Amino acid sequence: GTFTNNRYFHPYEELSIRLWVQPASTTHHLTLEQWQTEHGEDVGSTRSELRLPAFNVLDALEEEQIVNGEFSSNVGGWSGWPTQAQVTQDQSYLDNGAMKVHFADNSQYDVFFLHQTEMIDLIDEAWYRLKVSTQSNIHGLVTAEVKGESQLTGPYNMFNKMIPFSDERRDLEIYFKSDRTEPGRIQLVNHWTDPTYWIDNISLQRVAVEAVDPHERHILVMNIQNTSNAFPLSGCWSDVEGGYHTGDITLAPFASIVLQKEEDALCMSTDVEAGVAQKPNSGVHPNPVLAGTSLYFDQSLEIPVDALLIDASGRVVQQQALMHGATGMDLGGNVTPGHYHLRLVSGAGIVHHRVIVQ
Repeated sequence: GTFTNNRYFHPYEELSIRLWVQPASTTHHLTLEQWQTEHGEDVGSTRSELRLPAFNVLDALEEEQIVNGEFSSNVGGWSGWPTQAQVTQDQSYLDNGAMKVHFADNSQYDVFFLHQTEMIDLIDEAWYRLKVSTQSNIHGLVTAEVKGESQLTGPYNMFNKMIPFSDERRDLEIYFKSDRTEPGRIQLVNHWTDPTYWIDNISLQRVAVEAVDPHERHILVMNIQNTSNAFPLSGCWSDVEGGYHTGDITLAPFASIVLQKEEDALCMSTDVEAGVAQKPNSGVHPNPVLAGTSLYFDQSLEIPVDALLIDASGRVVQQQALMHGATGMDLGGNVTPGHYHLRLVSGAGIVHHRVIVQ
C-alpha cells in the first residue's frame, strides 16, 4: 500500500522509519525525507523539526576533550582510513568553516573511519556529552562510535549512534556512558554510498546528568465524555500547531491533544487571552530565519516595543528598540543557530514568539 498525509514526531530519534528487507533480512533506518525520495512513500507527509536531548546536564565535570572541533582554519588533529577519502576545511556549510568529508571510492574498503589523532581518557561508569553539527547537499548517514583502546582493532565499540545529514542543519547533543577506564576515541563512520557530509562544532565533555522522563515532558490529554470538558494544566504547554496553553484547556467531546512542556515565561503574555497564548510562529516570518537577515512581523507595530532575543539558557543575545510602524527587525550575523524566544515588551504588555535561527 501507499502511506501519505501522516505527521511524524519523534524528538529523541529522527531515524524512526525502519525498513526490513527480505529475504536478505537486512534493516535500514531512514529519515522521512529518505523514505519519500528513495521509496516514493509518504509523499504528502511532514515531520516535526523538534529535536530534544534525552538528558539534562547537571554539571560539566571536566574541560573540553576535543582538540580542533570547530575547524575555523584547518582540519589538523584529525585522520582517517582508507586514504582515498578527502578531508578538508570548507566554508560551504555551517559556522566559519567546517570539516568536509568526501569518500566515493570503495576500491580499498566500503566505509571510511574518521577520528582524532590523539586519544582521550575515558572513565568507567562516567557520562559524556557529545555535540556535533551536520549538513550536506545530499541525504545520508554518518555513525558516531566510541571505541576504547582495547577495541580499536576489532568490530566492537562501547556506543554508536547513526546521525542523518541533509541540506537541513542539525545541531545535536548525544549522551553515552563509558563501560571502561582506558584511553579511547570518537570515530565517525560513513559508507561510500553516502559519500559527502560537512561536520562542525564537535565537542566532548564528561558531565553529570539526569534522564528526562518523556512522560513528564509530553502528555496526552483526552476527553472521553460526550460533552466538552476543561482539564487543568500545571505550568506552560504547547501543542503541535504551536499554540501555548496554561491554566486549563477545554476539549470537545471525544477529542484529544498532545502537549509539550515549555518554560513558564512563554505563557506569560499579558495582552492575550488567559489560558491560550498566541501562536509563536503565526506572527513572525520567515521562521526558521537565517542569522544576519531580517525577521518580519505579520503586522506592523501599533506602538513602540523593546525586542529581546533570548536563548535557551535565558541569556539576552540581542536587544533592539523598535518604533511604531516597524515591520520587522534585523538579526545579527553573530546569532548562533538554535531555538530562541523573541520577547516584545511594550506598555500594553509582553508578547512572546518562538524563533528558530539557522
